[in-house]
Amino acid sequence: MAGKESMEYSKGSINNGFVPYSFPLPSYLVRKQLWESCLKNYELEGGIDLNMLASKFRFSGGQIRDAAHTAYIFAGDKNPASPVLSPEDLQKISIKAARRSPIRNWALLP
Repeated sequence: MAGKESMEYSKGSINNGFVPYSFPLPSYLVRKQLWESCLKNYELEGGIDLNMLASKFRFSGGQIRDAAHTAYIFAGDKNPASPVLSPEDLQKISIKAARRSPIRNWALLP
């Protein structure tokens, strides 16, 4: 079971094989490292502020990866021959991604 909202599990559902597990958001330092890691294979314009991205957008690792890749696709739409990620592209995509709610709780089946 996956969803965008938290669920409360009864003891009966836990006894029936459902194990609730919550994935906490990474810390600022981990988010900054994730941004660095996710952007290292892309051509970058100067002026990309990883400190700002990591502090302003409290994303999960998957959200950071998705934002970086989506910004790269967006840059490729503007310049297919040589896509270069700009600070504006990253900020615009990150703002859109921040409006969506991440899935933080999953029910794991044993």
